[in-house]
Amino acid sequence: MDKQGIIDTVYSGRGTPQHSNIMPTNKLWYNDNVVKYDYDLNKSRQILDEIGYIDTDGDGLREDDKGNPIKFS
Repeated sequence: MDKQGIIDTVYSGRGTPQHSNIMPTNKLWYNDNVVKYDYDLNKSRQILDEIGYIDTDGDGLREDDKGNPIKFS
């Protein structure tokens, strides 16, 4: 997810990317050492290819091994 793009576009740059469901203001539970993933479409494509989610019919949508389109929400 392009977190910085969302912050820049929606919030006019007034925000900080969050990498966990725990807010940094929650000092008791927040862990700054969580894995942080940079926005990288090529890496995303590589990971999806590796786990078998490939655009098998050329329509621009990736499908699972049964031909069902992959959707994330």
